[in-house]
Amino acid sequence: MKHRAPRRQMPFVVKLLILTLLLLAATAAAEYAGLFGGPEFVEANVIDIQGTTLIIGRDCTAIVADTTPDQARSIRLGKEKTVELRPTTHDLYAETLSSFNITVEEAAMTRFGNDIYYAELVLRSGDTVLRLDSRPSDALAIALRADVPFMISKAVLEEKGQNIC
Repeated sequence: MKHRAPRRQMPFVVKLLILTLLLLAATAAAEYAGLFGGPEFVEANVIDIQGTTLIIGRDCTAIVADTTPDQARSIRLGKEKTVELRPTTHDLYAETLSSFNITVEEAAMTRFGNDIYYAELVLRSGDTVLRLDSRPSDALAIALRADVPFMISKAVLEEKGQNIC
């Protein structure tokens, strides 16, 4: 009877690095060309949280949507550039990206369908670009921590935006 040596567990950080590299490699052919900077997107210059209501828009037109208390708190902390005694999930995500030299290039609310708002994050590692589907609240919370503008589809703003002035 052969005796096998116990298998060594791969450290979590190594697993995370491998996963990140696989995701980035899967998009190696993508080229970054100002994805959300075109004429069909506008930069949000109104970002406000009132309780659990998120108000995000341009000038006097904004998307007004409810979010969870945790998401609202994380967005508020991101706006304030505050990290409390214990980091939020968004703080951890932003720190992990930074640790692996992955930058957040852009974040945008891209569309509305089936009563759901959709967003995307664009990440870059060297010449490799990764586009991730995201909830708008997550994309916004991460964009605030990465100091990148949050963009909104003009079509979404025109269709779902409310006058806030």
